[in-house]
Amino acid sequence: MFSYFKEGIKDVNPEKIIDLPTLIKIIKNNPERSLIEWIRTLRKQGIHEYKELKKKLPNITPNCIVGYRNLKDDNFDRNFTAPSGYIYFDTDDIINVDEYKQYFIKKYGHLVSMVSKSSSCSGLSFLFKLTFNITTKEQFFQVWDVIRTTV
Repeated sequence: MFSYFKEGIKDVNPEKIIDLPTLIKIIKNNPERSLIEWIRTLRKQGIHEYKELKKKLPNITPNCIVGYRNLKDDNFDRNFTAPSGYIYFDTDDIINVDEYKQYFIKKYGHLVSMVSKSSSCSGLSFLFKLTFNITTKEQFFQVWDVIRTTV
């Protein structure tokens, strides 16, 4: 489960909670498809305005559910609702994103629940399904680091 924010990266109040099948459906049939295509065109042309447009796209908190998007310091205890059951990673600046996506799925597909191209089509996002609950920030960073250094 993920907190879904409709109004872009500066939106701090989640509109709703969604599950993985809903997230995949949104990605595949994105209502912001025309904006995403425009972002991809601008990036390919080297026009950096695409970065500001990306910030306006709906997004999620892939690692957890929150009541309010601010988990810094004391706000973690106040705003953290539950772990999502996933660990999120992304890559940037991939030369051939389609080729790398196929390579990644072939090599690590047995470990991930989702692989998706970024909105700018210059990177990939991955969701690793956890088989246990993470209940503290420390546990999260330990698991994140193990995945980062081994996969």
